[in-house]
Amino acid sequence: MTSHPLRSDPLAFPSEGGITPAQAALWATCIGGFLFQFDLTALAAALADVGADFALAGAASAWVIDVFSLGLVLALPACGTLADRWGRRRMFALGAVVFAMASATCASAPSFVVLLAGRALQGVGGAALTSASLALVAATTPVTARPRAFAINGTVIGIAMVIGPPLGALVAATVG
Repeated sequence: MTSHPLRSDPLAFPSEGGITPAQAALWATCIGGFLFQFDLTALAAALADVGADFALAGAASAWVIDVFSLGLVLALPACGTLADRWGRRRMFALGAVVFAMASATCASAPSFVVLLAGRALQGVGGAALTSASLALVAATTPVTARPRAFAINGTVIGIAMVIGPPLGALVAATVG
């Protein structure tokens, strides 16, 4: 008598008994990575609207993307070190909270300076998410299932990068 192959698969959709730690980590990192990459790429399509909303001259609206990238790049090494010291799960959760709060700040920004501050914080939150995500998946997923988990994670992030610009343009055109 052999066992069903999906029941021994730590990433298979659960039929009973809830989700496994590997599934929870994969879902969380896929959602976090999707939102992070989507936000990064979607805004490129809305730069003209940002410039118009804040009456910016020339290419000043590009700072919205630049400051995000600066926050990400400058915080990434520190976030990786802190994830090693404080724990991957804590760093991932902190990154999610910072990213969500910064996103709310950006959505309600009354001025361009507040928008830039929110975008910089989004970059810092994204650095915390990014530095902890794959380590979190690796720590919770059995060795034999890791390649598939990493492939799923990478695919979800890739999809976010591809649909970000056109969906960002659609949101900018309809919602503003």
